[in-house]
Formats: sequence, C-alpha cells, structure tokens
Amino acid sequence: MVGQGAERLSLERPARRLANEARGGSLLMASTLLAPATLMVALGLLLPILILLRYSFNKFDPRLMMVEAVTLENYVKFFTDPFYTNVFWTTLRVSCVRSSASCWRFRWLTYLRAARAATKTWY
Repeated sequence: MVGQGAERLSLERPARRLANEARGGSLLMASTLLAPATLMVALGLLLPILILLRYSFNKFDPRLMMVEAVTLENYVKFFTDPFYTNVFWTTLRVSCVRSSASCWRFRWLTYLRAARAATKTWY
C-alpha cells in the first residue's frame, strides 16, 4: 500500500512539472531568477568601460593629469603617433599568436569530447 502511493506520487509530479513547463512557468521562473545576477554582471562589466570612455575624451595636461573637457585630442594622438600605433599592432599580433597557439595546443581535447559524444548512448 505504501509502495503504491509512492509510485502514484512519483508519476504525478513529472506530469505536473511537464504541464507547468508547457505553460512556460519554468522558463519564466528561470528568467526571473537569472535577471538580477545578469544585470549585476552587466553593470559590473559595462559601467567601468563607459567611465573609461568618458575619461578618454578629457584633455591631458602633464601638470594636472586630466582636465575636464570634451576633445578628440587623445584619439588623434593615438592614431598619428608611431609609438602608440606600434604598441597597438604589437598587442594585436601577440594576442593573435597566443590565441592560435592555445587553439592548436588543445585541439586534442575537442577531438576527445566529440568522440565521447559520438559513442555515448542516451537512454
């Protein structure tokens, strides 16, 4: 008798869950729970970038450091001064080489995962 009741309960719960998911309740619940965390991460990443973007338009004075202004002087200097353009191209070259080396080094891991997924049987 106890075993039959437990069996009936275990059959009812998946049916209720499937009915709830069919109405979109599970998706709504998941998005409701993820929204605050997603917002905090987005603010934590985007807010400093926006602040730096604003600072990039300030005027640089060696004596005062940054003077509140809206000017394109820093961008003109970046694109016309050979020192800054060399630094930019060196950084880009190093990042491309290191990314390619990492992909080449760990290609075997992708192969192993694909091989495991191809042989795995789902029941």
